[in-house]
Amino acid sequence: MKQVQFIFDGGLGNQIFQYLASKYISDKFLNIKINYAFSEYIINGGRNFELNNLLVDPLIITEPYKQYGEKVYTKLINKLPFLTKVHKNKIKNKFNIINNIYYEKDTSDKFKNSLEIFFEDLLFLKNKKSKLQIRGFWHNPNAYIDKLETLNNLFINTTKLIPIYLKPNNYLTIHIRRGDYCINRKTLETYYSRFSPIQFILTALEILPSDFINMPIILISDDKEWRNNLASILSAKKGREIKFINTHNHFEDWAILRHSALNICANSTFSYTAALLNPENKNKKIRCILPQWISNEKTSLELGWSNLPGFVEI
Repeated sequence: MKQVQFIFDGGLGNQIFQYLASKYISDKFLNIKINYAFSEYIINGGRNFELNNLLVDPLIITEPYKQYGEKVYTKLINKLPFLTKVHKNKIKNKFNIINNIYYEKDTSDKFKNSLEIFFEDLLFLKNKKSKLQIRGFWHNPNAYIDKLETLNNLFINTTKLIPIYLKPNNYLTIHIRRGDYCINRKTLETYYSRFSPIQFILTALEILPSDFINMPIILISDDKEWRNNLASILSAKKGREIKFINTHNHFEDWAILRHSALNICANSTFSYTAALLNPENKNKKIRCILPQWISNEKTSLELGWSNLPGFVEI
């Protein structure tokens, strides 16, 4: 195999995970050229590509490999009678490989790392395919946890993106994810079926060690109006001021999260990647507090999100 093309999809947190996955593969296969393209979702304006604002060496984005008939054979396979979803997915996987597409695999073993599965599959495919387009989110960081310090060097010094009055490693951050969950009734019901964001924050603040008691707390959210109201409510309830900062873009928010002494994360890749790549608190006993449920189907434990030293879930 001469080259693989990673497809960027979703928001900044997902883009970071996709980039880290590509670096893991490039380290494993030194003779394979890695390039990058956008998904239709980004091309059509569903999200902006913001990752390059954070990289020391911005990526060159290429045209997606041309694919033939994927939507047609996918629709036909989905309509096949008497086959389970598992069998249909196996058939689609075979057609995708013929069409030079590799999708991240979702196995029945929720603790199996899909990036490590991809590595094993690529060992098999590298002499059979000349190129391959890679589509997935790769949310499990376990494959490269021991390389995080090196990976951190790929990102710019984001202290220049935070307000000058904030001293890195001397404030706490709380992130609340709202936009994705308030699109419609179904997503809202999914959000609250496993996870109460208010109760999670209150519990996280209750268990803070004494080292953090006098540090300012900054609340960050993608819903600014709701954030402002919530900051007032939490401040009154805890008897301690919860502040917010009006930033200009997502990567300024991400930078503030990245340099906090402790991250109280939402169930989001945005806040988790900032905590994952936080260079400030790596020697602290507690670095990040995670909600147990990341989605309706997955826990932070299953995703490997609580496997780093100092990362705890409640």
